[in-house]
This record gives sequence, structure tokens and C-alpha cells, in this order.
Amino acid sequence: MINQRSVEAISTIQSGFIKPCYESYCFSQIPATLLKLLGCGNGGLPKDCVQPGVYKHVIVFLIDGFGWRFLEKHHDKYPFLKRFFDKGIVSKLTSQFPSTTAAHITTLCSGLPVGEHGIYEWFMYEPKVNRIVAPLLYTYAGDKTVGELEHELAPKDFLPEGHFFKELQKHKISCKVFQQEAIADSIYSRWMFESAERLAYKKWPHALELLSEHLKTPGLFYLYFGDFDAQAHHYGLNSKEVEKSIEHCFGELENWFQNTTFPASTAIIMTADHGM
Repeated sequence: MINQRSVEAISTIQSGFIKPCYESYCFSQIPATLLKLLGCGNGGLPKDCVQPGVYKHVIVFLIDGFGWRFLEKHHDKYPFLKRFFDKGIVSKLTSQFPSTTAAHITTLCSGLPVGEHGIYEWFMYEPKVNRIVAPLLYTYAGDKTVGELEHELAPKDFLPEGHFFKELQKHKISCKVFQQEAIADSIYSRWMFESAERLAYKKWPHALELLSEHLKTPGLFYLYFGDFDAQAHHYGLNSKEVEKSIEHCFGELENWFQNTTFPASTAIIMTADHGM
């Protein structure tokens, strides 16, 4: 079902902008929500956003850039999406400001809103080196070599810690992070996911195959799909490449869902970091 309270809460437009609902229906509340679902926290999104209870297995799919407009457009076409409307809870959340991947992935890892962790854009000015840097690539703007920033600025002096995953570790909750091979062992990933087990996948079906192999162990499972966002930036929102990426993502997810035996007490969550 659609959570109408969430839709109404963020429907007020001021001067052409929607103000982030930081204290309620906002991406910034997702880390605390996950802790609550796993039985080690009390905060997070309003109660109407999640099925009540404590879960032993929590699976999180983050589909980069797949915001509300695309969910509305495609949910009837793909059974994996339709199932959330028919049997789950679909809540409309605001992104943070700025609505960028850098801001939101860092919030997920640190448990901090963007105003506290300070990683707000793909490119941003860093006074400590007096240059424009790319935080997720951990390099300088315009550099083709990833990781060059580390020569002048250690991650501990620039990036927040992965407090969210450390909190899980403190409660002896396993956490597995599934990312593409190109980013799974990056400086950013090594630092922010330090307390989680990082698993690299080659292609999306491989990620889902790895997930199924590890589901026997209770814990949090976080899978990142970045192809939709990449294709949308490169080819445009109405391109055939974007449509193909959507079909690939949710077609494979449905195939995985139909062929997976889920442990008792499993929650499945899907979110975007921002819209397009």
C-alpha cells in the first residue's frame, strides 16, 4: 500500500522547492530505521513506514537515482516493484540537500545527516588541500587516477567514520555489503565500510547470486545498483539505455525473488538515494 501520510507530509512546495523532512520522512532516517529493525535502536522513520517487529535478516537494495517519478511510472510493469504496493508499504521520502549520491551514501555509512558529515557533492572544495576534490573517487577534480587525494589527505582527516556499521558490529550483527568490482575496494569503500564485509560483484545477477549464498547467516545485507543512475546521466532520462537498465535491474530481482527461499524473519527494503 502507499503510505498516504508520507505523501501528504512532503507535498508542500515552497518557492518551487520541497524542503527535506529531516526529522521524519527523509533518507537521513534510514540508518536509524535499519538499526531499529535489527533490534538495536529506537529511532528512524515514522512507524507508518515499516512493518513492526525485529528481524534477523534485513536486505537493503539501494537503486541509485531511481526516485519517485520512476517508481510511479514502472511499478505496474515489474512484479518485484508491484509486490511492495500489494503486500508491503511504499513511503515517499525526501532526499537530503544537496540530493547527491555522495551525500546519501555517506549518510548511510556514517548514520549522520549531510550537514554533520560534510560530504555533500561529487565535486566539492576542500580547504585542507585548497582544491576541488571528488570524495567518492578520493582524488582531485579532473584527475584520471583514482586515489590521488590520499597522498595529501588521509581518509581519517576528511571522511567521517562508518559509525553505522560499527554500531552493528558492537551489537554483534553481521553486515555484508555488495558493490561493483570497480568501487568495492576503493579508498572510500574501505574506509566507510570498514566494519562490514565487502563483497565485489561483476554484474547484477552475480550480486544476487552472492546474496543468496550468504543469506543463511543473520544480519544486514546491503546491495548497491548504480547502472540506472550512470545511464541516466550519460544518455538522458528518456533514453532506451535507461529503460534497458530498469528492465535488467527489476527483471533480475524478480527472478532472484522467485527462486530464493527466505529465512524466517526477513525484511526487504528498497530505496533510492535521490531522484533524477
